[in-house]
Amino acid sequence: MSIGNEGQQKNKSIFNKNIQSKLLLRHLAAGDKELLKLTHQLKTLNLNIIDVFKQLKSKPVEVRTLQSEIIENKKSTLREAICHIPISLANC
Repeated sequence: MSIGNEGQQKNKSIFNKNIQSKLLLRHLAAGDKELLKLTHQLKTLNLNIIDVFKQLKSKPVEVRTLQSEIIENKKSTLREAICHIPISLANC
């Protein structure tokens, strides 16, 4: 092979490697964008899960509050019912 041919072959090889490198960089950049999207989706999902757990934690408080209200309503209903019983049977 002549020196001129060797130089052309090296230049062609370097050119091809540059093209491959550029394609690889584009591919990596696209992968980074996709990874960024997935990371954002995962963060959103985690926030949703945290919200669900917060709601679940708050439910027992709501249940206890409702139970207290139900008990109070029962007591007042019983008081009213007792007050409507003839005086000889109940003392209001």
